Amino acid sequence: MTKLGELSPKIREYVLEEDPRRWARCFYPCRRYNAQTSNIAESMNSALKKARELHIVSMLELLREKLQTWFVERTKAANEVMHDLTPWANEKLQKILQKAFQMKVETLTLSRFNITENQREFIVDLENRTCTCCRFEHEELPCAHAIAAIDKRKLPKHPFCGRWYLNSEYKETYKGVIHPVGNEDDWDIPEEIREIILKHPNYKVRKGRRQKERYRPSSENYVAKRKCGRCKQLGHTRKVCIKTPIVNAGSKRKSFEDA
Repeated sequence: MTKLGELSPKIREYVLEEDPRRWARCFYPCRRYNAQTSNIAESMNSALKKARELHIVSMLELLREKLQTWFVERTKAANEVMHDLTPWANEKLQKILQKAFQMKVETLTLSRFNITENQREFIVDLENRTCTCCRFEHEELPCAHAIAAIDKRKLPKHPFCGRWYLNSEYKETYKGVIHPVGNEDDWDIPEEIREIILKHPNYKVRKGRRQKERYRPSSENYVAKRKCGRCKQLGHTRKVCIKTPIVNAGSKRKSFEDA
């Protein structure tokens, strides 16, 4: 909050007016990941852009095929891992490993340690999986201070991680099979379902072309990829192109040299 106050005192006052449970994970009573975004929904919408134009049954089958493909890819990736943690968790621990080696470790008990980092002291309790920096208990993944204490005891790191960071849980998540719906002639539909008459939704179609791309916020740094229709290169349009146009081998048009 000190850094935020130096950047903008008004923003700091605005944040402090709200309940800390709404913006600080250390005060939130339940488990919550450190980032909440709609990226997964946007990724699904992008992957199913073409499927939304299909019939409902065809769309569901394409969705099933896409999900099953993802399940198989992640199962193969999990089987290729030779350590106990998922690739993401193992990579994150490796990034802070060098930082942990530079800390001073003082043993208090077999499970409690005093870690010194940049003249600041942190207490790590390996038995209860806590650290005074609060990262260890909230992320359920060893922080740099906890890793320094674990290395002091020469213990493996995966027993101090939450179970959802284990590769065994990763395999368990994607081991399921989504079976296809099969041929429509083989469906066993109850009679009371056949008698139901579905009407079109009371929805007024707007004029113009339907939107397929999401609205990008002004805070998102995005540069549209423009492709030249003359030289087929990215970064400019044909109005400002200074390169020689590409002539296809099968094209009936004459090149500039033959003209």
